[in-house]
Amino acid sequence: MSNQYANAAAGVHAAATARYHGGDFGDIVLAGGTAWALASASGQGATSIGNIDYSQLVVDAAVASASVKNSNVTAGLSWAASGYQNWQSFGGFAQSVYGGASKYYISKGLETAASRAGLTLGELNSLLYLNSFVGRGVAGSTITEVGGSLSVEGWLSRDKRRGLGVIWDLNDTILGYQGLLDAVGQDYIANYRGQHINVGHSLGSIRSNNLVNLGFAPSASVYSMPFGNVGTPGVNITNNNLDVVNGFFLHRLLNPGATSITSCNRLRYLCHSLHAEYLNGN
Repeated sequence: MSNQYANAAAGVHAAATARYHGGDFGDIVLAGGTAWALASASGQGATSIGNIDYSQLVVDAAVASASVKNSNVTAGLSWAASGYQNWQSFGGFAQSVYGGASKYYISKGLETAASRAGLTLGELNSLLYLNSFVGRGVAGSTITEVGGSLSVEGWLSRDKRRGLGVIWDLNDTILGYQGLLDAVGQDYIANYRGQHINVGHSLGSIRSNNLVNLGFAPSASVYSMPFGNVGTPGVNITNNNLDVVNGFFLHRLLNPGATSITSCNRLRYLCHSLHAEYLNGN
């Protein structure tokens, strides 16, 4: 089967998933279209259906479906796509549930805000998702690979227009806090899928965490996980007790297993820069 049929299969599955979870006609069309676009952008239909792990195709389609439905379905499908992998370990299972609950309440808050603008959460997320690709095209990606070491950076680190990119950094932060992928995450899927993420910093740590949680990345080492996010199993977190972004020492409330350092290389950056103390973990 050619790649176009493989991509179409992802779209059909996502549409069926949205229908099964109570989606209306608009949800079904939007879910199917998003999954098709995701599969095409990710190169999952590279040569033939025989080269694709069908179980992963199902996960990808479910994620696309979740991104255009309400917060209840987003939470449920996010857990179904990743949490089941950790049932053997109570700690891993609890961590998945804890992270899912965090994303659920964030999504509920956004759902309320979206309704005030006359939008559903699904419509808002669809606009954010499409705008993320515009941002990647205009301002660039934040992924770099040097000597086999892969980094996923955060705000003000795009490779084309860093200053202008802050518009889309905010856009992608809203997606990331819900556990949803953005265009930079899709860049990883298309070009580095299955590769360990050596450094994920700030917004890049959210992206890395979501990629691991959804099964696209095997593991990641992240730094300064923005407060409100819960690390998924397979993600090693290092936070700074003086870093405002990860919530100072309060980061331990959400990620008690994280490595903690107390260091401030650049006070003008609110102790948030990715400096040697962070990478050395002391």
